[in-house]
Amino acid sequence: MEFCMNLIIYAGNVHQGGGRTLLIELLNALCGSEEVFLDTRLGEIPSLDKGIKIISVQPNLVSRFLAEFKLRKLATDKHVVLCFGNLPPLFKIKAEVFVYLQNRFLSSSRSLKGFAFHTKLRLIVERLWLKLFLRNATVLVQTESMAEEVKIRYQCNCKIMPFLPV
Repeated sequence: MEFCMNLIIYAGNVHQGGGRTLLIELLNALCGSEEVFLDTRLGEIPSLDKGIKIISVQPNLVSRFLAEFKLRKLATDKHVVLCFGNLPPLFKIKAEVFVYLQNRFLSSSRSLKGFAFHTKLRLIVERLWLKLFLRNATVLVQTESMAEEVKIRYQCNCKIMPFLPV
C-alpha cells in the first residue's frame, strides 16, 4: 500500500522579525511538491525547488479571506497543513493541521497594557481566532513553558518542537 502525503505551508501573514527568519529557514529546507502561501510583504526569498508552488497573499482582508478559501479547497485528507503564522485555518479542512505558535501574547492571557491600540486590537482578535478555530489541530511550540500555557488556555493538543536553523 502506498502512502502519499503532501505538505501545504500556510504563512499568509508572516513577513517580518523572528517569524520571517524561521520561515526563510523552512523554505530553504523544502524540496518537492509543496504548496506555500506567502505574504507579499515577505520580500526576497531564496531560490526554491521547482516543484514548490507559491500562492501569494496580499496584506488585506479580501486577499486573506480568498487565501483561506483556497486552502480549504486545496487541502485534502492526503495533506498535512502547517500554519506558520500563529493562527489556524478559518474554515474546517480535511487535512491534518499543525499550528506553529510563536507569540507568547497569544499563548496566555498576558496583559496587553502598553501596546498601541491597533496592536491590542489585533492581539485580541487573534486570541479570539485561536479560541474559536483551533479545532482538530495540533499546536507546535518551542518550549515546555509555552506548551503548558497553551494547554491551559486552549485545552488542545500541544507538542514541543524547537525550531533550529539547518
